[in-house]
Amino acid sequence: MNKNIFLFNKALDGWTSPSGKFLWNFVIHLGNGKNLLWKIGDFFSESHTAEFLAQQIQSILDNIGAQKFAGIVTDAGSNVHAARNLLSEKFPHILNIRCIAHSLNLITKDLMKHTFAKRIIQWCTVIVTYFKKSHRPKELLDLKIQEKQILGGGLKTYLETRWTTAH
Repeated sequence: MNKNIFLFNKALDGWTSPSGKFLWNFVIHLGNGKNLLWKIGDFFSESHTAEFLAQQIQSILDNIGAQKFAGIVTDAGSNVHAARNLLSEKFPHILNIRCIAHSLNLITKDLMKHTFAKRIIQWCTVIVTYFKKSHRPKELLDLKIQEKQILGGGLKTYLETRWTTAH
């Protein structure tokens, strides 16, 4: 990718803050691989229609220069999908891309509902608990992790999160 070409990633990704604000972030991926959080907007009082969201993205495109953008990536929400479509009509050189990470996350969540996945998580929890509560085995495991130069800081317990589902 040319260093002057940008890519919106999750151009509009919304969430509710602990204080109840409905926030949307605009992230730009630069050609050098760095990410830039361009804007966080509080759209609590706005209706999140495709037209409104497309206007929000277009204001950034206009501000920076639409010719510098290669694509717009969002999740599959019907409103943001429609917003991408509106922008694709207006700017045919900008690719309309559905976020693969979001799709994989949804697939992973579905897989985690099956019995076999739940059993794997249960057995992993037993193993992690054993090493965390047993002094000598934990010490030996830590030595092997250092010896083999394994990154990550050791075993992790199961934690359900919104984006990685199981970490």
